[in-house]
Amino acid sequence: MSSPEKPYRSRLNLGVSEPSPGIGVIRIQGAVAKWDIEALNAAIEGLFARGVKRIIFDLSETEIVASGAFGCFIACQNQAAKVEGQILLAGVPDIVRIVFDRLGLSEMFAFAASTDAALRQLTASRTDKQGTTRRRKR
Repeated sequence: MSSPEKPYRSRLNLGVSEPSPGIGVIRIQGAVAKWDIEALNAAIEGLFARGVKRIIFDLSETEIVASGAFGCFIACQNQAAKVEGQILLAGVPDIVRIVFDRLGLSEMFAFAASTDAALRQLTASRTDKQGTTRRRKR
């Protein structure tokens, strides 16, 4: 007699916030398994549905990422490009960054050392596009 399968217990904790108008942060803590991809997609789609075009993925507390999550990041990048948005990956642990490198995805994404650095970068790029923070050279 075989024993019944144990239900999957997710080690993923997702946090979604909008620290600035038009900028969303998805904090990914723990491990992203194949069973967690639906929740990650829902978080991404929820931000786009609210009109957020620039998304930061805070990976600073991410332990491991299933291959399907990389598909989510790629789809998000493609969707952001269609609406003139931007995606930044923040605080990426070395073990996860190595996977991005080996998959040849590092050149597809922008990286920041931290969520705060990513917010500064997105805020600066937004104001530069609007022409309000550029300094004139004298």
